[in-house]
Amino acid sequence: MFSKKSRGQAALEYLMTYGWALVIIVTVASVLFFVLQQPASEVRFSVDSRDFLVRSSNVNPVTRDFIVELQNKSGRNMTGATVTGNFPIFVDSGFSNLPMRSGEIIKITGNMGSYSDSGSLNISYSSAGYAKTAKLNAQGKIPGTTGAQLCGNGALNPGEECDGSVFSPAVLGNLAGFCEFHSMCWYTSTPSCDSSCRILPASVCAAQCPDGTCDCI
Repeated sequence: MFSKKSRGQAALEYLMTYGWALVIIVTVASVLFFVLQQPASEVRFSVDSRDFLVRSSNVNPVTRDFIVELQNKSGRNMTGATVTGNFPIFVDSGFSNLPMRSGEIIKITGNMGSYSDSGSLNISYSSAGYAKTAKLNAQGKIPGTTGAQLCGNGALNPGEECDGSVFSPAVLGNLAGFCEFHSMCWYTSTPSCDSSCRILPASVCAAQCPDGTCDCI
């Protein structure tokens, strides 16, 4: 028979041998649990042209970064393919004047900004000698914590354009688009934030420019 000391020593040796494996298993399980608990994006992208097909899309509910796989389904090669954002959605640089072979897939990336439940991106391209345009539309909610829940804490949260004296760099970098979105002109860059953590259009935009036109954008 084994003595108590022998059994204790055997147990200790067992833990030293297999304990690290148990730690790894628990750690991996915890990470998987956290990832699986994250809400999936409910935003869906579609194109209003038969020349393109959205192969896949995803929006990170925390960072609001998005990726869209867009395929040329026209049966022809394209030239000058350019994708631009419409406020509040922003497209990363590098999606301008691209050639797209028939069947080719490009990955478009950017950020949804203060997107709420709908928005679009502009696509311009040339095919068979004709200049064409299309809309890449986004519909649906981005799940997770919203600005409405955290507005007023003095820090930028997902979906907020501002919070107190803190303003979204993405919005400040595209005030022209912001004013166009609100059907106004822009000639100042001193924004104000309202109680719902939105930039007041009247604080940066006006119905017309100082010279009476709307070309100061």
